[in-house]
Formats: sequence, C-alpha cells, structure tokens
Amino acid sequence: MKYMERVNTDILALVLAGIILCLSLLPKSAIPGDPHNDVLHHLLAYTTLTGAAIFRRQSLPGIFLILAAIVLYGGVIEIIQPMVGRVGSLRDFTINLAGASLGFVLTTVAKQVAKSV
Repeated sequence: MKYMERVNTDILALVLAGIILCLSLLPKSAIPGDPHNDVLHHLLAYTTLTGAAIFRRQSLPGIFLILAAIVLYGGVIEIIQPMVGRVGSLRDFTINLAGASLGFVLTTVAKQVAKSV
C-alpha cells in the first residue's frame, strides 16, 4: 500500500465526516430531497464513510477501532441534534450503526475480491 493512497482515503473520510456533520446539524427544511428518505440518507452516509475510512487499512484491530469511532461519531451527532433544533433519535443511531456495519462488510468483500483478481 502506498502512503499517499492511504492519505487520500483518509482525507476523503474526513471530508465525508464533515459533510455528515453539517447535514446532520442543518434545519430539516434546509436539506434537499424527500424527508421520508431519511433512512436511506443515514444508511448511505455511514456506509460510504466507513468504506472510505477502512479501505486502505490492513490491521483488523485498527479497522474495528475506526468502526467504533464512526459509530460513536453518529451517536454524538444524535445527542447534539436537539441542541440545534433537530431531533436526536435512537432509530437514526441504529441506522447509522447498520450503515457502518454494511460499509465494513462491503469494503471487506471488495478488498478480498481485489486481492483475488
């Protein structure tokens, strides 16, 4: 693994985390799209964030640490949301957890497929 490739995916993960934070703290009315797709938004956001964060990682303990940090990040955002006029929700946290888990599984499978090709 080249150092710059890992740095690029780390930068992508940080940018995605920033976008998730901004969108999570904006008023609901300021977010474009159908508000009923909220579940899909959470799932895609955390799947993508996790994939970017762990894609170039090799160490399983390191991957699980990143995964735990992403889940904690989603939880902290849900706790902060009521302070900015949004509603924190256990349902959203659970979907964030599912998205992070899905990102882990999809990225792990993609890495295995890439190794075998």
